[in-house]
Amino acid sequence: MLAVSVATVWVFANALAALFVFLGAFTYAIVYTVWLKRRSWLNIVIGGLSGSFAALAGSALADPNLGGMAWSLALVLFLWTPPHFWSLAIAGREDYRAAGIPMLPVVVGDARTAR
Repeated sequence: MLAVSVATVWVFANALAALFVFLGAFTYAIVYTVWLKRRSWLNIVIGGLSGSFAALAGSALADPNLGGMAWSLALVLFLWTPPHFWSLAIAGREDYRAAGIPMLPVVVGDARTAR
């Protein structure tokens, strides 16, 4: 499915957008889900990187000459994802603990996560 998706974007859009589609999917599926999710509290930080690649893919579809706005949007998304998700993880802390997923609230507690 990933190969078909990347090839479709490459053929019907451009190579840069296809690269970002690949990087986003690979980062989410392999780096975040397989490698980090159950191993490190940094999992969501890297998970946010996949969202940044999605923003860059969309920007590259509109204009392959990525400007400052595209990179700024990707940076904002990357920086927004961890605190957004950690605040949600506080509410589901016991579920993460039971599943053995080291989300930040499980590792350091609610107060430190909120700070």
